[in-house]
Amino acid sequence: MGDLVQADPDGRVTILGRSTEAVRRGDRWIAALDIEAHLSDYPGLRALRVSKTAKHSGRRERLVVDIWPNDPTGFDLEAFSSFIEYRLQPSMRPDEIRVRTVLIRSEGGKLQAPTIWRRGAASDIAAVARAYKRAELAFALNAAGVLDLLDGRNSTEEIAAELGLDAGALEGLLTIAARFGVVRAGLHEPIAPDKNQILALETELSRKMVDRDSIMALMRSGLSRRGGSIASSDLAETYLRAMNGDASAFRVRYGLRLLGLRPGSRLLEITAGPGMYGLTAAAHGLALAHSVWPVGPAASEDVSSFTAVHPETRFDAIVLFNGLRWSPVPDRLAGLKAMLEPGAPLLIDDLFLEDDEASAEFALDWLTHGGAGFLTRRELTAALTVIGFDVEARPIPGSAHAHLVVARLSGD
Repeated sequence: MGDLVQADPDGRVTILGRSTEAVRRGDRWIAALDIEAHLSDYPGLRALRVSKTAKHSGRRERLVVDIWPNDPTGFDLEAFSSFIEYRLQPSMRPDEIRVRTVLIRSEGGKLQAPTIWRRGAASDIAAVARAYKRAELAFALNAAGVLDLLDGRNSTEEIAAELGLDAGALEGLLTIAARFGVVRAGLHEPIAPDKNQILALETELSRKMVDRDSIMALMRSGLSRRGGSIASSDLAETYLRAMNGDASAFRVRYGLRLLGLRPGSRLLEITAGPGMYGLTAAAHGLALAHSVWPVGPAASEDVSSFTAVHPETRFDAIVLFNGLRWSPVPDRLAGLKAMLEPGAPLLIDDLFLEDDEASAEFALDWLTHGGAGFLTRRELTAALTVIGFDVEARPIPGSAHAHLVVARLSGD
């Protein structure tokens, strides 16, 4: 079967993992899973992975431990090395310790082994390389004010005359933009101005946060040494408008139906925004005792923080609405459990990395200016299960990437 097993003096057999993932030290096979079992309870670690390196040192294969601390910049590597010496006999000690700012989980929720990568097809790389042309055309049409005038009634000549543009060039650009799906020809119903908030946000991000220089800096220095998540106040306002606009309204109403809260229920909303769940409930006549813990761009405001919530307060529901990955939320999930009434739900309303291009674009945002915790639903599910939650994920109708993750304490 290719499994590596170990028998103790009493005859009990333990499967240690695949033989291809183990290394031989003298007359012993050392399994990565066995080392992980000895080290995984070290405090301050979000995740830990032991693996065999592809490179060899002479005839001796090397074991490497990758650790993902809760606080990568403040983690005491020397103390962890001493812990390894105390816990493991010399033959089992890894040859190298590497601090990581993110570790990806497999489909089964386990930490994924280091991936071997190769270049994609030349045609796919070329398509990605040319994609900036679509974005730049959309940004230019938006900056010139053209998109705001495309109400399905104005002709190219009328738009050009109002904005002082060349009608011939504008016609050619709009024809190309139609091929990209940015505009459509013919009479149509007007588009609400809020629909362009995402375009405004992406315009700003392309200049300041998700440009090639920022990505290069990320590769060189890692996530822990990034600058402020969204330092510009103008960018923060653009972000908040885009993430809390009309496109989020249906998600929030659907989430409130899942929660089934009664009048007077105590709701804590952790959010990079104004508290859409509480505001929406109030707009529909549901009076809640609504508290907001602002994170991300919203946390720059001088408002009450999570630490100001009375420690004895218990909530009938806690919602993380676009608030899962902002510091320090990923490291406080266990603390949130203690703030829930028996049987009360923890609802996470967010976007997750799926196997498609659109969600990969969201994930790039998180790595460059957000947080790297729980990129995938399976990673979040695994963490909540360890804490003691039963987890159910529901896709949002009409949205391929947004999900509502409902967690309740096991046995409730």
